[in-house]
Amino acid sequence: MVKKIVWLMLAVFFTTISIAQTAEPSSDKDSIKESVLAPKIEFETDSFFIGNIPNDTIVTRVFKFKNAGTYDLYVIDVSADCSCTVPEYTAGTFAPGEEGSVTVNYNSKDSMGRFLQYITVFHDGNQNGYTFLTIEGFVELKL
Repeated sequence: MVKKIVWLMLAVFFTTISIAQTAEPSSDKDSIKESVLAPKIEFETDSFFIGNIPNDTIVTRVFKFKNAGTYDLYVIDVSADCSCTVPEYTAGTFAPGEEGSVTVNYNSKDSMGRFLQYITVFHDGNQNGYTFLTIEGFVELKL
């Protein structure tokens, strides 16, 4: 019985030591995050609701962004999930604080009803390296 108690106490002791060694004070984490050089893309808005539009209409929306990070941001590419949506973008590298834009043209020709289009902006900022923009609305039949 004594052996079991000793083994249990040793297990608790070593577990406590291993947890204590891996834990970092939160103030150290905050200071490390602030000192890391990293790009960060921030859009004014990442979605646009068009509302109701007639068939065979082209709608244009400009999504403005800024490099809110502490290092140069590189916009790699922008693509849409449908040929009815054509994105154009400011290509290149953006210094911290510098701004750019993604212009999206949606053509409702041959469309009817509700739509939701995704535009993917590929970049080297933030954690995942891409940002989704959306355009949503409803195409009405022209009479």
